Amino acid sequence: MNLYVNDVFNWKKEKFESFVDNYNFRNNRKRETQYMTFTVQYSFNSTKKSYRGKGAASDDLNRL
Repeated sequence: MNLYVNDVFNWKKEKFESFVDNYNFRNNRKRETQYMTFTVQYSFNSTKKSYRGKGAASDDLNRL
């Protein structure tokens, strides 16, 4: 299981200010960056089982 939470209190803000010649560009914005992810992962057949049967190679070698 895994829980990931981003920006719980919604504090992420962007501020941009630029001066070009006599112009002043200002940009303030608040984005929706709050999210939560919950992941559940399960592995089927997680135990390793070895093959216990006879292989076809021994039959082929006996025919020769």
